[in-house]
Amino acid sequence: MGEKIDYQNISEVAYTDSKEKANAYLQLSWVMLNIESTQYSEHGWNTSFVFGWLKNNGEIKYPEKSKWEKNMEEEKEDESIPF
Repeated sequence: MGEKIDYQNISEVAYTDSKEKANAYLQLSWVMLNIESTQYSEHGWNTSFVFGWLKNNGEIKYPEKSKWEKNMEEEKEDESIPF
């Protein structure tokens, strides 16, 4: 397996349940800290991924936001939505 991670060297933690976003984090040199699987029904599972950014990698790089994430941000900022 890979080398041990010094958790004191992690400056940022990120979480996603998207395989595409997980791959994007890895391509940007984030370190995978954990994979979590949660069973929500007899045959249904959700998988999520936790990543860490190492301080010695310099300035933190984030994956590009998906179209859905951008739309959600716009809706959150839209004060005409009553909820």
